[in-house]
Amino acid sequence: MPRLRVSAAELENRKIIAGIKYGCEMSGINPMDLAVVAHIDRSTLYRRLKDPTQFRLCELRAISQRLHIPMQKLILEKEESA
Repeated sequence: MPRLRVSAAELENRKIIAGIKYGCEMSGINPMDLAVVAHIDRSTLYRRLKDPTQFRLCELRAISQRLHIPMQKLILEKEESA
């Protein structure tokens, strides 16, 4: 039987990925630049985007500073009800 609901952890992971990708699009930053800022290889960046729980704090801090997105907003962003 297929899963009908996405787990809370998976939903949080998707929000982190979406926040990083949105910031890249809005800032015009490509993945190579983001990897350089985070001091990691481009393949490592892609691997961590697939599983955001593997990001290190220093990497997330560098990414949030480069994208001009507060780290709290990047990690703890909650859905706003309309």
